[in-house]
Amino acid sequence: MADAQADITTLVVLGLVALEPGSGYDLARLAERSVGYLWAPSRSQIYQVLPRLLAHRLATAKRISQRDRPDKAVYSITPTGRRMLRRWLSEVDDEPSGGVNVFALKLFFCDLVPTQTAQMQLDGYRRFLESRLSRFRAMSRTPSQGENVFPQLVLRRAIVRIEATLGWSAEASNALAATRPDTESAARQAHRRTAQPEGGQFAPRDAASAPPSRRG
Repeated sequence: MADAQADITTLVVLGLVALEPGSGYDLARLAERSVGYLWAPSRSQIYQVLPRLLAHRLATAKRISQRDRPDKAVYSITPTGRRMLRRWLSEVDDEPSGGVNVFALKLFFCDLVPTQTAQMQLDGYRRFLESRLSRFRAMSRTPSQGENVFPQLVLRRAIVRIEATLGWSAEASNALAATRPDTESAARQAHRRTAQPEGGQFAPRDAASAPPSRRG
């Protein structure tokens, strides 16, 4: 799929198929009760994406007969689709073109990738937040007498939210270490890489070279 890396909706639908094979209707309901608070593709978007997944061999469809109802197609991810999804999840951007929610979307699907890949995404998100926090703090000041106060109040809101999210990222790393024991060693390796003099830019490894996932 030529433009799939830039098509977040396609990747989200592919992630939903990986989590739980189902019909277009099933996948729309899954989106509503799972990833919908981050990214909510409409039912029509999902129905548009599914034929493309089939055409590019990212998914297969099995026809299921139903009593008193029309037959339905149940979609499942293929090895090619899983490789594509893992490749996307292994890419750590300094600032994703799709917006800040792309970080959260990738983290949402990180049960589908090895522990090291999940930790890389958390580390990348943390660096992104720290960079924004530094920039916003530099913009923060006390308004002068008679100056409009609301721009600084809104900026303060952004700073407080980032500080809270950084606290959450530390909790998430601890939770990952507790549920996947190999996280701690992966985090130490990542720390050694970023501590090098030339380690200002994070260079993620392709998911194919990462340790095999315990969760498939």
